[in-house]
Amino acid sequence: MLDKIVDPLLKAPERLKEELKNAPERLREELKDAPERLRKRGREVQERVGERLHELKEEGEERAWTAETRVLEEAGKVIDKASGLPVVSRVAPSAGRLVQERLEAVTRPPVPDFDDLNARNAAQAARGLSRVDLQKLLRYEKAHKNRKTVREAIEAELRRQRYRSRDA
Repeated sequence: MLDKIVDPLLKAPERLKEELKNAPERLREELKDAPERLRKRGREVQERVGERLHELKEEGEERAWTAETRVLEEAGKVIDKASGLPVVSRVAPSAGRLVQERLEAVTRPPVPDFDDLNARNAAQAARGLSRVDLQKLLRYEKAHKNRKTVREAIEAELRRQRYRSRDA
């Protein structure tokens, strides 16, 4: 039993000498491919960074759009509530129109003639849109025709994009 422990220990220096003797050749082989491996790895990292930057940009745009939409909605409510005040009553109609025009511009659907599309084509139109455009489309659909299949298609596309950005 002791031989099973001692023999490998006695042979270790020989194996080590052999490994050290072959080390320069193995190192030369490893280094020969190193520049190409580094270039490939650099391209992979650059691609992932680019994808992540695109995702972060879309997330930021979505947050900014959501914030702007909410602010405009709240501004409309404030103008409506305050329009009975003497000073505000003079500017409320024009301020309300400005807020409403801006809200409509910000939430206008990104698909031309969206109202004219049947449910299948409207659902297909959602494919490939940015997250902000999907939010606009969803908001518009809910406020107008409110078709369940179209809403579900838009929501599915939003989920797909969010999962894709989490997996990256």
